[in-house]
Amino acid sequence: MGPGEILVVTGLSAALLIIVLNRLSKLLERMLAMQATATAGTAVQYGSHSRELEDRVRVLEQIVTDTGAQTAARRDRRTITNGDKVQ
Repeated sequence: MGPGEILVVTGLSAALLIIVLNRLSKLLERMLAMQATATAGTAVQYGSHSRELEDRVRVLEQIVTDTGAQTAARRDRRTITNGDKVQ
């Protein structure tokens, strides 16, 4: 094998390696983008759930600190506002 043939084989090997690495890089980029999208969706769900829990805790804190008359007034107001039956 002469020096010219070695140069051709080395050049073709390098070109093939560059193509493979380029495709691998694009694949990893797409995978990271999909993972980021999934993570963002999960974060939105946790944020919504967290807000709901904070609202519930806020209501419980009000009930604990209110007098009985304030709690009854709030219950009556909720019945009128929402049209819900208070049981």
